[in-house]
Amino acid sequence: MVVGHYAEALAGHSDALAFLARRRIDDPEAIEAFRIGFGDRTLGYRIPHSRTADGARVRGRLRDLGVIKTSGHEHFRGCLTFPILDAAGQVGEVYGRRLDPHATPQHLYLPGPHRGVWNPAGFEAEELIICESIIDALTLWCAGFRHVTAAYGVYGWTPDHQQALVEHGIKRTLIAFDGDDAGDRGAKALAAELTDAGVEVFRVELPRGSDVNDVAVEAKNAQEALGRYLRKAAWMGGAQNGRPSSPRVEVESVRVVPPGLDSPAHTVEPVEPAPVVAPDEPDESEGSVDPSQVVGRELLVEFAERRWRVRGLDKVTSFDVLRVNLLVTVSGQADGPSPSSGSGFHVDTLDLYSARARAAFVVAARRVSCGWRRRW
Repeated sequence: MVVGHYAEALAGHSDALAFLARRRIDDPEAIEAFRIGFGDRTLGYRIPHSRTADGARVRGRLRDLGVIKTSGHEHFRGCLTFPILDAAGQVGEVYGRRLDPHATPQHLYLPGPHRGVWNPAGFEAEELIICESIIDALTLWCAGFRHVTAAYGVYGWTPDHQQALVEHGIKRTLIAFDGDDAGDRGAKALAAELTDAGVEVFRVELPRGSDVNDVAVEAKNAQEALGRYLRKAAWMGGAQNGRPSSPRVEVESVRVVPPGLDSPAHTVEPVEPAPVVAPDEPDESEGSVDPSQVVGRELLVEFAERRWRVRGLDKVTSFDVLRVNLLVTVSGQADGPSPSSGSGFHVDTLDLYSARARAAFVVAARRVSCGWRRRW
């Protein structure tokens, strides 16, 4: 109820929306997906009066949670609110960011230990970007880097974070803490914990005194600017044999060149070729031939000069999300796409229900058909 009320209040508060716009985190998809809201001091009007039995019960529960103070005031009054889900999918924590720059404290949470992780979907990739704050993580998400989560500050990596990381089999992490002494110390401490768990760690080296959101706000193109820093992330350890691998920092429509490719010690895993399957002989008595085939868990489709491979359809369990891995290659490449041969191809993981994601994929795929070749 509280999270929903704050989400409704945000739509009518121009100052809160202007704050999000200035910070370049006003993507409508993000606002809806993460249920961002605003504490406009009207929560009390949605709750029965304290003199009634229902009102006393509800207000007592909200006081126990810390949403309402003993004085009766709202804990998150004047704050943008960012709910955080626990392992059961319930709101386990709420982060509040005050709009008034002179108000203290600027950052608020519910009382008690932190529970849950922000953007649990970000753990579904084999690589994870870890930010110091939710606003930084949301900045990367809005710029297209969806495999991202946030700690609760520089020393705020919790058992819930670690459990999610282990359960999803995360292999590589990029720590994008602030470019200051506190961020450096926090990154070093977190790197030790992650490498002990067998996870490879890179440090995103931001300009001194800046955070992820600062970089995005100052850039003409936030995606390109953030991508450059992610590409140059410095290895902190955790790879097998003490040598770094080649992490892939992915954006919705652009595969960013991995850190350290200038070093001969690094190699890039080639994109797995699309299987070449001989089609059944068409029956000329039929009016048309189905250009699609299902091979194992992959859907293969051929149209004119292009071959498409779709993975992940078997994992789609909701009517609201159609997230798949999509590869398009130019026909005539019998051996499939290979970075070393320079074959024309594009591969990305995207939600087909997202118009923005589809449009970005189409632009990149069009380059393939025009003979554009990706540099690795």
